[in-house]
Amino acid sequence: MKKPCNHEGDEIKCKVEEFRMNLKRRIEDSPQPVKKIYREQIISLYTASPQITPFTPMFHEMKTSLYNARNTSYPPAPRNIDDVNIEEI
Repeated sequence: MKKPCNHEGDEIKCKVEEFRMNLKRRIEDSPQPVKKIYREQIISLYTASPQITPFTPMFHEMKTSLYNARNTSYPPAPRNIDDVNIEEI
């Protein structure tokens, strides 16, 4: 995690970074689709702080990092057939 921002001139930049960190945290914790979470969070941000919204990255600009955040909550994929364990039903 990054240190909290405390620069007066960079308040918008700090708010955008806070939005990104909160978004990634929510994506890691929620099973909902990534794009749906992004939409919900951007709407919430617009409702709370409409002046910040124009400075937030679009979904396609953040897509890779958001899916990387999602992948941290999944176990690693097996590398060979011996790594696959199928339990009996």
